[in-house]
Amino acid sequence: MDNQRQHGKYYTKDETAKITAEYVKQYCNPSFILEPYAGIGTLVKYFKNIKGVVNDIDPEVIPDLKLLEPNYTVFNDDLVEERVFAVDIIKKWKLPIDDHFVIYTNPPFGTEATNNLASKKEEGEIRRNNMDHRIPYDVMNYGGGDLILPTLGMCIEILKLLKKGYLCFFSPFACLCNRPKYQLLLNELLLNFEFVYGEIFGGDMFNDVNKKMAISFSIWKLHPNRQSLLTECIYKWSSDILQFKSIPLIKESWKYMTKPIRDTLIAPACDRFNTASARFIHWWENSNFGSSIHPDNVIKEINGILPSELYYTFWSTVVGYGSIAEFSVPFNGCNVHLPDFKDPKVNIIIAYAIVFNLIREKNNNYCKGHVDVKDGSIIFGNYSKHINSFLIKYKALPILDVDIACIIRLIESNEIPKKAQIDIRNRIKVLLDEIGYWNSLPISN
Repeated sequence: MDNQRQHGKYYTKDETAKITAEYVKQYCNPSFILEPYAGIGTLVKYFKNIKGVVNDIDPEVIPDLKLLEPNYTVFNDDLVEERVFAVDIIKKWKLPIDDHFVIYTNPPFGTEATNNLASKKEEGEIRRNNMDHRIPYDVMNYGGGDLILPTLGMCIEILKLLKKGYLCFFSPFACLCNRPKYQLLLNELLLNFEFVYGEIFGGDMFNDVNKKMAISFSIWKLHPNRQSLLTECIYKWSSDILQFKSIPLIKESWKYMTKPIRDTLIAPACDRFNTASARFIHWWENSNFGSSIHPDNVIKEINGILPSELYYTFWSTVVGYGSIAEFSVPFNGCNVHLPDFKDPKVNIIIAYAIVFNLIREKNNNYCKGHVDVKDGSIIFGNYSKHINSFLIKYKALPILDVDIACIIRLIESNEIPKKAQIDIRNRIKVLLDEIGYWNSLPISN
């Protein structure tokens, strides 16, 4: 296990490999298969009577690989640490030029292993200076910080030199979601490949991967200078079909991780769905994450009933890691997007979120008395008037067998029904579906 994690290797389960093998056969009709990071050969064992090359860095799996289809040639080369070039691999492995040449792989990924295996910038400069007479391949061309970048980068370089073929690979879905760390990799795919098919799996379809992690399988056909668009990429998730769409992102509208302003409440950080930051409001003196609920942190104004900073604050507690409603697996690597605040149901979500946070505060005292209910009125830092006025409009909204007005009285008397938060959570989940919040994969406008 430790050796696998060190090298970023997370083996594919048989059931997953069986599913994706059928996609490769359907869309690529392979005549030759290359699996450069084969592990124990789970992916390629479903292909018979096809020539191919399988390789893995781990010498312990080589005997297993040699027991596979006799048409496979087996290698034990390190494609990252040894700093090899794609042209060398093509010659050594005798890779053919073929319209149905397929690279089919689950490459190593992960940030901890990358720190050990990826080259430093200075090493890259030395390497370029000493070897500029050769066909250039450098892992830094695809960025750093995750093993998926150099390992998948090698696959892309091989195909570009062969000038024909398909790239079929698994990766953390975050790599394909327009995230800055993976932008160079994504740009290369969109520039020189045509998207053919995509599907998203939960981490439980792989060994030793968190079940909430989104792992994508996608098929791309080499098509030099095609200049594909990310919005053309459509992914299957269970029974749903998801497509990228330009949607306003919360990180473009609200400043996160700013220095706390004295005597203010702090909104939690929520720039990405999987940001590992607690999604509760707290007092500035105890803050090491998030930013002050203050108009200075508003980038884009919202024309709504509440001040913009309150909309951003409460939305930051509604979706994302550790939030009221969590998130659907495909969104794990995405930036948090905003709803259409003109939709009346969004204000209903905000009203429920306010009550949820009042209950949470009553139970935990994160805000040191600056959020409370006293004498029938809500205290919320410098925004008490706004919150009370807003909830008057929504006091009849149901929670359990009572309404918001009743729950607020019960919060004050410390007699909160045990299942109140569960009921609010469920109602918000339904409303998120009704407003179509999960209908598209968000990317920046």
